[in-house]
Amino acid sequence: MEKRAVLAIVLSLVVVVLWSLIFAPPPPPPPSEVSEPTPRSSEPRPGVATPPAAPISPGSVTSAARTTEQPPGSPAAPEALVTVDTGVAHLAGALGRPVWLLLPWVPDWRWLLSGETTVWYPTMRLFRQPALEDYATPIRQVVDALRVKISRHNRS
Repeated sequence: MEKRAVLAIVLSLVVVVLWSLIFAPPPPPPPSEVSEPTPRSSEPRPGVATPPAAPISPGSVTSAARTTEQPPGSPAAPEALVTVDTGVAHLAGALGRPVWLLLPWVPDWRWLLSGETTVWYPTMRLFRQPALEDYATPIRQVVDALRVKISRHNRS
């Protein structure tokens, strides 16, 4: 075998071993160190402030429920969510809300490597970095798209 091939195999093994050491879950504690959870007491502990209980009235519950059922176009339902790849983006996309997603130069696998749309969420628009560490371009694209959206809104 060539020296390069042997070196590549050795380096691959080192990477696999280091990866498994770094990302392996910690071993479970021995049975002697496992303690039973102590039941919580409703009595206040000394030195710990207990927050006062907020009164709940039927009106406050129904008004809170109404705010989650706002129709599109109301202040509680934004016309578009601008965010990075987070759970909020996935939730809004799954709910069919318009989402503008800012992606890094090397995005997560689900966003693929090119394109402004995604197969996962039809209401999502992707803004990508064209180069590593180029944050200005996708932000500028979002600002331009927002200007277009505002001008269309003002015309109607």
